[in-house]
Amino acid sequence: MQVSIQQLVYWKMIERGRKNGRGFYLYKKNKISWSWSKKQRQVDTTIYELLNIQPKAILSEQEIVQRCIMLMLNEATSCLDEGVIRHVNDGEIGAVFGIGFPPFTGGPFRYMDQQGISNIVDIMYRLAQKYGNNFVPCERLMQMAKSNKKFHQ
Repeated sequence: MQVSIQQLVYWKMIERGRKNGRGFYLYKKNKISWSWSKKQRQVDTTIYELLNIQPKAILSEQEIVQRCIMLMLNEATSCLDEGVIRHVNDGEIGAVFGIGFPPFTGGPFRYMDQQGISNIVDIMYRLAQKYGNNFVPCERLMQMAKSNKKFHQ
C-alpha cells in the first residue's frame, strides 16, 4: 500500500501531538509544558522532508501583524463610511467582542488614534506597494491623515 504525502501529514497532525510529545513541534520527554514561548518551541524538521520544502523566514513578525491588523482597520473604517456601524464606539465593541480585536488597544478606531492616522496610512501604502490593492487605505483614512483628525476627539 502506497501512502500519499497528505496521509503522512495527516498522520503527523492527528496521531501525534503535544499529549504524545510528538508532532509538528518537538517536546521534552516525560514533561509536557503548557507554556508556549518561542524559546520552548522547536519545529520537528521531518515535516519539511515529508512536504519536500525548505523553510524560509521571509516575513518578520511585525510585518505579519501589520498585514493582519491593517486590513481590519481599513475594513472598520469602511464599515463606518457605509453605515454598517453608526458610531466608532459600536465598531470598538463589535471588533473586540465579535472578532477578537486585541482588547488592550481599545478597538480599531482607538488603536488608529493612538498610532496616528497618518502613520497607519503610510503603513497601508507601503503594504499596498508590496502586496497589492487590498491594502490601499480608504478615502476617509486618507482625508483624516491629511487633516490630522482622530476618530475620538
